[in-house]
Amino acid sequence: MNVILVFVFLWMLMVVVASIFRYIDRRKMSVYEVVKEDYPSLFHNNMISFGCGKGWKKLVLKTCKRLLKANPKIKIDQLKEKFGGLRIYLNVYEPETEKIVDEAENESFKICEICGTRRNVTVEGSWVKTFCKRCRARPDWW
Repeated sequence: MNVILVFVFLWMLMVVVASIFRYIDRRKMSVYEVVKEDYPSLFHNNMISFGCGKGWKKLVLKTCKRLLKANPKIKIDQLKEKFGGLRIYLNVYEPETEKIVDEAENESFKICEICGTRRNVTVEGSWVKTFCKRCRARPDWW
């Protein structure tokens, strides 16, 4: 009986440790890598580009989930930052998916593209970007 309990404990410990490492790995992954892993059906061979800062990762994941719920056959043609905001272009536009994309694009102006905070976020600069005060002061933001 003790051998079984030890085995079960070790197995559970291994699962917990693996989950922790997976969590750490996902935090390091780009937005593209996480979305491609979680929502592979959103991608097709004709995708033009996909790129934005890690600060928008939660917003992009939430948007992808909502888009697939609205239309399981939908594909992303392009996802990027443009003029400080998130831009998502789809292969099909319907009233519901358009509303989802518009809401995500509007919400992106309130979230720092680098760190994801919602505090002290501004859209400014000669190179228009949506950053919080702390990230905007970083010399390496570009």
